[in-house]
Amino acid sequence: MNPRIVELLCEFSGMSPGEPSPALADLVGEVDPERLWRQLPAWRARRDAAEPDPKALAALRDGRAEITLTCVFGAWCHLSRESLPPLLKTVEAAGNERVRVRLIGLDDRFQEPHDAIRRLRLVNVPTLVVERAGVEVGRVVETPATESLEGDLVAILAERPRAHRGRWLRGPLLARGEYGHADAIGAIGVGGRRGSERFEIYALPGGGCLLHAEIETASGDLELWQRMDVRGRPGLLELTWRDGEEIARARHLIDGPRLTAWLRGHRTGEGADDDADGEGRQDRQRLTVPPHFALAPPSSSAAGWGWLQAEGAGRDRRRRRVLTYVTPPPAIGAAGTGGLGTLGRLAPASYRLAGEERVRTPAGEVAALRLEGAMDGRAFSCCLHPELLIPLRGRTFHGGGCELAHLELAHAELAAAGGSPWAP
Repeated sequence: MNPRIVELLCEFSGMSPGEPSPALADLVGEVDPERLWRQLPAWRARRDAAEPDPKALAALRDGRAEITLTCVFGAWCHLSRESLPPLLKTVEAAGNERVRVRLIGLDDRFQEPHDAIRRLRLVNVPTLVVERAGVEVGRVVETPATESLEGDLVAILAERPRAHRGRWLRGPLLARGEYGHADAIGAIGVGGRRGSERFEIYALPGGGCLLHAEIETASGDLELWQRMDVRGRPGLLELTWRDGEEIARARHLIDGPRLTAWLRGHRTGEGADDDADGEGRQDRQRLTVPPHFALAPPSSSAAGWGWLQAEGAGRDRRRRRVLTYVTPPPAIGAAGTGGLGTLGRLAPASYRLAGEERVRTPAGEVAALRLEGAMDGRAFSCCLHPELLIPLRGRTFHGGGCELAHLELAHAELAAAGGSPWAP
């Protein structure tokens, strides 16, 4: 396999390049630290080379309450290997008997131990869960908000946790805004509409965009990250569903003709099916996609991306057909699988650019591009921002209505991108 593909797969799955997924059954479930160091010499070397964090040492030594640090890791995960050994060395150096450490290893399919995945609501490793007197006071998932897990631990113990901006690299902010959802996606949102969505669009080096959206609904909340290159070709889609204590995360990597997806959450493994055409819940998915295809995630801000780019259509008015990867909104995921979150499916769609018209929304007035199409027998139509290709108003392919309530443009950054992040 192409080394770059291996590298990308490892990045998204958490596996270490050049280090095959080991059948280490004794490193799944509760693990004794000494057995961890014995089984994984590279981790022991990382611990031995690390210097204990002074601030974390002071915070752990001064603690008077009973503290439990539950460290969830994968023996196959390079992020676990990099971050956990220094943390464990710092805790050991603090020597506070009131601080207890629990190590829990997960298998490389993220299905065992199922009781821990469900109880701790796990979606990625490493995960550090911090409890004071038996009550969770904070956690760190996958990557820290500060420079290290130790830095995040200090902030959590001081009751000043840092907000995490997400792990994905990005360039300058191009735009941010907010939508109101009129129907099909619950909860009261902007201006009395049902549902709301906040989004940010960042430039990427070499062109293209990274979209971040947070969607509030009656059926659960959804966080989205989507990456598109300068030609509109998707490379990444990450969806995280939350509903009360339930959580699920789906990551999709598109590299050439391959779309690989992983679903993780506290219901992972229940009725799982590794066959994309099989019955039941799918936890992993491997599909072959054509050179030009579109993504259809449950997000208003992403509803225009990919359609005009999918076949290099430019802005002509011919009707085009395109294979589309459709991911359901939270309500469908919850009702259709008995749990929150599900992987998507491929479906044919057609669309055309129907012309230009001036559109006024609470966010302002602009000369918009009108997009019309159909998917699964359902028509959709929306007016797109001419540079960002985000809907201003309309009905999306998931059946919901949306209207742009607020938009801020970073004019200097957009000008540096040639007025648009997309290639002409």
